[in-house]
Amino acid sequence: MICADKDCESTCNHTITNVNEVKRDKMKEALNAIAQEILLFQNPNNTVSNANIIDDEDIINKLIKSKSSLAFKRKMIKKLKEKVKTACTVAQAAISAGENESTSLNGHLHLARNEYADLYQKYRQTSQIIQTTTRDNKALREELDNLFDFIKLGYNELQKINNKCLPDISVTQQLKQIIICCGQYYADYNNEREINLQLSQKNRFLNNKINILNNSLEAVTEDLKNLRCQNARLQKENNSHRERNENYKAKYVVPISLACHKKYQKNFHMSSKIKFIRKSPDLDVTVHLSIIKKLLRDQDNLLRSLTSLSKEIISD
Repeated sequence: MICADKDCESTCNHTITNVNEVKRDKMKEALNAIAQEILLFQNPNNTVSNANIIDDEDIINKLIKSKSSLAFKRKMIKKLKEKVKTACTVAQAAISAGENESTSLNGHLHLARNEYADLYQKYRQTSQIIQTTTRDNKALREELDNLFDFIKLGYNELQKINNKCLPDISVTQQLKQIIICCGQYYADYNNEREINLQLSQKNRFLNNKINILNNSLEAVTEDLKNLRCQNARLQKENNSHRERNENYKAKYVVPISLACHKKYQKNFHMSSKIKFIRKSPDLDVTVHLSIIKKLLRDQDNLLRSLTSLSKEIISD
């Protein structure tokens, strides 16, 4: 039993030893694999086989080198992380600046679109104004052409009226010439009109004066008729008185001397004249007749002036 136990114990120990050796070999293989991976990570072009790894010291040295290399790479990675962090911060700042710039650009774009819409509206309005102005300009041009044609016709008629060939000048000069001629004709017309008015006023004045003189002449003629009737009646009475005196002298009165008879006749004529003067007013007919003759001459001159003036107007 004791031997059996010893054999079992030795067997167990041997088994444990074998197990430990197996574990050691597996760990060695694992370490070799890790070392190969580290070497491959450090130098991808370098291929390491199991034959190259000879002993543990070589592996430890390589692990130490790999550890130092990993520490250096950690530092590099840390620096790279810091740089990446800085780059991220810068990128974030750049992104925020870009967003701000994009917002500003969007605002400018919106303003530009609004300005473009306003400009387009103004362009449409301006186009409509230009079209309207073009139509109005065309209509004004047609009216101006018609006016030029009318001015040319008026200038030609002016040539016909003046019976002379006027020089070929521009339309503005033609219009100026027409205005000057119209002004001259208008001035002549006004002068003739003033003369006609003055002559008409003078004619009315003379007609009134002639009417007054005609009335005066009628009154004077009536007075002359009355005076002639009175004179005829007085002469008739004088003749009858003379006949009666002669008959009385022949029958009843002694003939007296010739001187007394002449004195008697003279006294009789003087008394008859005094009676005639007392009965009739003192009228100066010659003055009225001279005034009437003067008025008739003025009327003849006025009629001749009006006739010549009418002939000049008809000839013009």
